[in-house]
Amino acid sequence: MVLLPTLTILIFTILYIFAARYYPGGSQADAHSQGFDWVHNYWCDLLGAEATNGTKNAARPYGIMAMGILCLGISFFCYQFPHYYPTTPFWGKTIPITGIIAMLFTFLLFTPLHNIVIGLASIFGLVTLVGIFTGLCQHESTVLIGVSILCGVLMVLNNFIYYTGKYIYTLPFLQKITFLVVLLWLIAVNFSFLEK
Repeated sequence: MVLLPTLTILIFTILYIFAARYYPGGSQADAHSQGFDWVHNYWCDLLGAEATNGTKNAARPYGIMAMGILCLGISFFCYQFPHYYPTTPFWGKTIPITGIIAMLFTFLLFTPLHNIVIGLASIFGLVTLVGIFTGLCQHESTVLIGVSILCGVLMVLNNFIYYTGKYIYTLPFLQKITFLVVLLWLIAVNFSFLEK
């Protein structure tokens, strides 16, 4: 059970790649492109009822399943964290609550509330990240602390580009880099639970 979050991240990755194979096509860079473009398509493109090129999105069921599994795994991680990295009573209660709320909003990305839930998930996710950062600092996990700062910077940068529209053409690729960094960091923290 300790490594359940890591298992869900691995399942998410497999389903994500599988979903990408079924994406019909179209991106913000080229509405008529074929298939899923790892540089120009957003993760959320796999979740829509319609692909960007206007055809029915066959990737959607797999994308939604992947998102659901990932959100459950990260919610469980947030519940676990204070048990392995005890921190102040405030953060001990806040991390699980804000983490689970962030994942509930994240799961709703496939709905028409997409733009609203991105903002809400980001706010609750950032609070959760600050709490985890605080717990790691109290236990002097230097590398994990450094990567948590990088995760925070990437989250803020993603939201800045998304909401301002500046350098928007870079966002799909940056989003994937952010996913990769955050998920690898979560796996590393999850494995550190085994040493506690």
